[in-house]
Amino acid sequence: MKANTELELQSAPIDPSWILSGTPTARNRVLFNSSDTSGWTMLWDCTAGEFRWQYRVDEIIHFLEGSVTVTDESGVTTTYVAGDVTCFRAGTTAVWRVESYVRKLAFCQHQLPAPIGLPMRLWRRTQKIIRARLARPAPSREKIQAGHTYRTAR
Repeated sequence: MKANTELELQSAPIDPSWILSGTPTARNRVLFNSSDTSGWTMLWDCTAGEFRWQYRVDEIIHFLEGSVTVTDESGVTTTYVAGDVTCFRAGTTAVWRVESYVRKLAFCQHQLPAPIGLPMRLWRRTQKIIRARLARPAPSREKIQAGHTYRTAR
């Protein structure tokens, strides 16, 4: 599948209680959904303003245009420009200050509840091991043991 990052976006207002200054106008468009519907990829843009953003999902961001200065919960301030990539975890809060405009591509994913997350990680690890074993070439009928090569009986 292919998506165009120049597509027209739809209005996606920021929660008014999150806005700290200015009148930021945000828009977005979902490009793809994951097959299990736990994740999606979207375009998002925003005009000038300052607002608090509460992350309800994990979000990996690739900035496409403009810039934004983000202050995280511990007070660390970072400026992101086109080409930068970052990640915000579900449950965190950050203050975004957009001077004029910012456009991003974001991959968002809901966190799995702990009782489901551990079995899913174990399942994925098991699948990885099985795939690795299936990808190995078939063993030769010769075996090497203690420095000696011998043929196995048929």
